[in-house]
Order: sequence, then C-alpha cells, then structure tokens
Amino acid sequence: MKTLDQAPSASRRTVKLAVMAAALGVAGCFTAAFTFAGTEAQAGEQADAPIVATR
Repeated sequence: MKTLDQAPSASRRTVKLAVMAAALGVAGCFTAAFTFAGTEAQAGEQADAPIVATR
C-alpha cells in the first residue's frame, strides 16, 4: 500500500477534500448543538394529532 507521500497528486487532493468535508461536518454538528442547547426544547402546548384513515 502506498503512503500518502508516494500517492499521485489527484489522490492527495481527494484525501484532503474528504478530510476537510468531514471536519466541516463535525464543526457544523457542534455549532447546531450549541445553538439549540440554550433554548427551551419543550412545546408550549400539545399539537393536534393528525387524523389517519383506517379501514
């Protein structure tokens, strides 16, 4: 198996892109978690249940 130093530049670019996308995804998840962590998660009143047709 080739090491990253021996890999062609296209492979290196693909690996860098994948690592950057993963890092941005993790950062986005933490941002969303911290954004909604301080707000009230409970609904003020119970929502009406949808009416489902049955046979």
